[in-house]
Amino acid sequence: MPGCEDIILEELSPSTLLPTLEWSSLPHGSDWVYRQAMQFLQDEFVNIAQTDAFSFMPKTYLAEALKSDFLQVFDILLIIENEVEMISIITNIALKSTLTLIIEKLFIH
Repeated sequence: MPGCEDIILEELSPSTLLPTLEWSSLPHGSDWVYRQAMQFLQDEFVNIAQTDAFSFMPKTYLAEALKSDFLQVFDILLIIENEVEMISIITNIALKSTLTLIIEKLFIH
């Protein structure tokens, strides 16, 4: 089975991570593939967090990854910083749109 496991891991990417974790955690799965997939999640946490696949990732896998000594605090802070920056951009756009509407209402009508 090592050849099959190697092929599975060669295809590991953010989009294949969840099915790989799910399969490998089953009784007939592979502990080795599971460990390698979790290592991939830890190593690529910041990149994976910025993909659509992240929103489908069960909390159990994320919690396990976050408990790891291998996941750097810097990685987590980078994700938070990116989220805060996105919220700030969205807030600024919404604020500018609202102000534009108010000004239009005041001066055009």
